[in-house]
Amino acid sequence: MSLLIVKEHSPEDRSSPEIQFAFRLVSHFARRVFDKVTIQYNRYASTNDDYVLWISTKTVLITEGSLQVMKTALDKGADVAIPANITQYPLDEELHTLNDYQRAEAEILSKRHRKWTLPNTLTIAMFKLEIFEQLTQIQLTQLQDLERYHVEQSGIYYGFIDYYGVIHEDILQFIPQDVSHILEIGCARGATGKHIKEQYTCHITGVELNPIIAKDAEQNLDEVIVGDVIALQLEPQEKYDVIIATELFEHLPYPDAFLVKLSQLIKPNGLVILSTPNVGHYSVVEDLIAGRWDYIPMGLLCYTHVRFFTRHTLEMWCEMSPFRTYEIIPKKTDLPKRFRRLHKNMTTDYESLSTSGFYVILRP
Repeated sequence: MSLLIVKEHSPEDRSSPEIQFAFRLVSHFARRVFDKVTIQYNRYASTNDDYVLWISTKTVLITEGSLQVMKTALDKGADVAIPANITQYPLDEELHTLNDYQRAEAEILSKRHRKWTLPNTLTIAMFKLEIFEQLTQIQLTQLQDLERYHVEQSGIYYGFIDYYGVIHEDILQFIPQDVSHILEIGCARGATGKHIKEQYTCHITGVELNPIIAKDAEQNLDEVIVGDVIALQLEPQEKYDVIIATELFEHLPYPDAFLVKLSQLIKPNGLVILSTPNVGHYSVVEDLIAGRWDYIPMGLLCYTHVRFFTRHTLEMWCEMSPFRTYEIIPKKTDLPKRFRRLHKNMTTDYESLSTSGFYVILRP
């Protein structure tokens, strides 16, 4: 049996390694279910495949468990199989890793859950080929005319947030009220900077590596510089009150050089606000015990992370940096009860296990 995947792509999708990896992951799981998988982007051309998996411009994850269930629904007479977003189901724990998701998926698929109403817009669906060829892209997106077909609810998927549109509202607690000039490194679309500007009267300069995303940031920030912050020749005489870099430190091959760069750009009485994941979080530790270390498009084990930190590692990096003082503040999560039963002879840092990431505050 063969599957055609039709993926709607936007220009920014092609420029984002994280979004590209998400789609490769879906294609990988599809090849575990179907003998042959082919891919088309944006425009459908007639094929001889048996099924069509259509994915909107949204970034999604769907694994072989749900793909098999959707295929079975079509084999039993359905014309269209539409999976539900996993967030529609009650979950005992947060999902941090691919293993977390697959365990939750298996539990949901093993039970009979209540039916859900057809969504207003379609994110992902599997069609029999002859049904897909009767539909247009506009009708797919708006779910027009699907009522005349046999639509089956089957499978689940995970929809990732807008990778470049996150607002890191949590860092506002660290920004002084009298701030006048902020440098945000890795500003993405400028959503966080825009939110800060709504709270403070200040000038914000953004630095963004992705030139397509930087165009969006220009609508939200006072100034946007495009490029790699390490390679850019930012003027040292242009000092900043606050430098922000959220979820960036772990993407840098040489964090030490980055900290040196920041020390040259911050005012003597300024501060640097970083945030980074904790690789010692229980979800990662539990995966390692089970022999798993799976990269995912976004999250603790994001595909583009090249450095991994615990509190101890961060303390070493900060102490080796040019900064005079630092503070490391944990982001706490609930620790599952099963971790309270670890062997008493093990040296266990329970605070680390319940910490998903850290804020790092640096002062010159």
